[in-house]
Amino acid sequence: MKKTILMASVVLMSAVCLAQVANVKKAQNLIMGETPNFDEARKLIFEAEQNVETQNDANTWYVAGLIGYQESEAEMYKMYLGQQVDYSIVGQAQRESMLCWEKADELAQILVQDKKGNMVMDKKNVAIRKNIAQRLLKYWENQGLLAYGVQFNDNKEYAKAYDLFKLYINIPKLPVMQDEKTQAKMVQDTIFQDLCHSTAMLAYMAEKYEECAQLCAQMVKGDYKAVSAGEYLYSCYLNMKDSAKAYEVMDLCIELFPQEQRFLQARINAYVAEKKYDQAVMLLDKAIAQDKQAQYFNSKGSILTIQGKYDEAAATFQKGIEIDPNNDELYTNYGYVYVEKGNKLNDASAYMTDAEYSKARKEIDATYKQALPLFQKAYELNKDNYDCVRALRSLYYRLGMEEEYNAMQ
Repeated sequence: MKKTILMASVVLMSAVCLAQVANVKKAQNLIMGETPNFDEARKLIFEAEQNVETQNDANTWYVAGLIGYQESEAEMYKMYLGQQVDYSIVGQAQRESMLCWEKADELAQILVQDKKGNMVMDKKNVAIRKNIAQRLLKYWENQGLLAYGVQFNDNKEYAKAYDLFKLYINIPKLPVMQDEKTQAKMVQDTIFQDLCHSTAMLAYMAEKYEECAQLCAQMVKGDYKAVSAGEYLYSCYLNMKDSAKAYEVMDLCIELFPQEQRFLQARINAYVAEKKYDQAVMLLDKAIAQDKQAQYFNSKGSILTIQGKYDEAAATFQKGIEIDPNNDELYTNYGYVYVEKGNKLNDASAYMTDAEYSKARKEIDATYKQALPLFQKAYELNKDNYDCVRALRSLYYRLGMEEEYNAMQ
């Protein structure tokens, strides 16, 4: 009796398996005719994907991907008929098929034992992989995924746009595409590099900072848009609250792109924020040794002012002015050397006796007066320099220069 039940169970399981294999075949037939029925084909293939007897068969997932492929091809064919192509249909279908084919390729690579005992790939799976590669090459050429992604980008749905762009740029990296002849047909020129850069930007806009960082890390040492990749890379780490990694990126970019002041300035700002003024000055000295730019002297002088090294700061600004005598920012920051020095002297006088204060007052006023010609020169060079305007008004008021103060009002 038990033997009869067991045999009946085996027969039933075989019948279910055969039914699912038949569903796979039927689904394939439904999409290959003159009037394809994609919805019905998807229903049939879904059953095969869920069944334990067919869900691990590469052909099941190949046919599942073929549904999206045929739907994409049918929509793209409208182009040759002079009709409008709906890229939302194309993009959705291509995305669906790629995900299915990824699973199919994974299963196809599972080796089986041949008659000689060698572990080899099943011949039918070799054919499946070849067919997948041919179809993915068409996706690479018609760029339906990108067209659909652009629609999401235009609607500011950056995460969805990124998903599609990422699928597209990863096509050459897929295991099934590693044949030498196939690779030769996928030229990864500057246009492709531009797409990689756009994909990284979409990841950033979608706040997928880790994925953006991975893309930018590959690009920063390249030749195309490497500077921009560096900016995104350190911004990603800052957004991920990983300041150590961000600083590593800044240091790398300073080395790779010495002509780009933005990285140097970002690193200096980081040092200043952490009150590591000596490190910031050392970095600037290194930059000055390579290229004596007025901007470097300006930054160094400002940091020395913060440190209270007023004489050294004044000498630094003077060197910057020798290089760029018409730089109003240099004169403004130079003026603040004496404002800060005067403020420090003024604070120190708070607890003096009247006699001591009377003497100190002369030194304080003399110090503030040293700033006047510097701010006046900055204002002469640029009357829209509001830092300079505010400083001048404050000095005129402090020094009792009523006429000049009213004129600035």
